[in-house]
Amino acid sequence: MRSIRSGVARVTAALALARGADPEHVETEAEARRVYLAVACPWCKAPPGARCTGPGGKPLTKQPAHDARLAEAFSAAR
Repeated sequence: MRSIRSGVARVTAALALARGADPEHVETEAEARRVYLAVACPWCKAPPGARCTGPGGKPLTKQPAHDARLAEAFSAAR
């Protein structure tokens, strides 16, 4: 698992450089995604690993996850 993550980190950094983005910022966002996707969403009941959905069952577009899921992930990370 660790070797997969390091490979993903290298690819993410290379893509960020190709797009002109800061690789550290991109990696920080990816790590945040891993943290909140590791817990279930108490609002929409999305299981761990699945994206949060809105009322119509479509994935959220204006925020990465529901506030309840972000709070749950923050408390679980402590």
